Amino acid sequence: MPGTVAVTYTHSDDPWTWRPFDTPGVLRRVAGRLKRGDPVTICLTGDSISEGYDVSGFHRVPPYQPAFGQLVATALEQQYGAPVRLHNLGMAGWTAADAVWDVPRIAAPAPDLVIVAFGMNDASYADAGEFAGNISSVMRRVRDAVADVEFLLVSPMLPTPECSWVIPERFADYRAALAGFTGEGVDLADVTGIWTALVARKHPHDLSGNGLNHPNDFGHRIYAQVILDRLVDWRT
Repeated sequence: MPGTVAVTYTHSDDPWTWRPFDTPGVLRRVAGRLKRGDPVTICLTGDSISEGYDVSGFHRVPPYQPAFGQLVATALEQQYGAPVRLHNLGMAGWTAADAVWDVPRIAAPAPDLVIVAFGMNDASYADAGEFAGNISSVMRRVRDAVADVEFLLVSPMLPTPECSWVIPERFADYRAALAGFTGEGVDLADVTGIWTALVARKHPHDLSGNGLNHPNDFGHRIYAQVILDRLVDWRT
């Protein structure tokens, strides 16, 4: 029967430093609210990964780590002392096309920031053009309802080779498409980039909770760290 295994280890003497994706995206309004300690409302729309699969806390097994959305909200509160309200609308099986018709729920809490995290399920059927079109529609429709909202687009992790129902080449294309949206009020959290670098050094199953298309605790922390890199000025 499959289970969860926790492992700790000592790093080798061969250091590796990751550098985040250099994008011109700027989230001025969210950054200002955080630095002033004002309340920040975040809406997370995504698939099963956003919902919490397969982090230990989601399955209520030790060490009970929260999924990346909650890790981000908690870290922001600890760093800035600002109340952070997280609305996690992640749903297993969803694609960016599902988010298009879910815009009323996304906009309902009048979010300051919408984190958009799709791609894993999309890669089974949608090319980069269709994927980008759905993401664009989500942003446009949310902006129609919440004029000053900002967006953080998350490029997805990579599936393991055993995940045979997706087209692996699409993940790099999705990352490039999302990068094309960056600018004032829109930024990119490049999980795809660091995941690509990590699986060149680690076995893909070291990052996966189900051996296919969900991150484990370590993988969820990678998601959180990449997202926080775009939101936190660590010099403060």
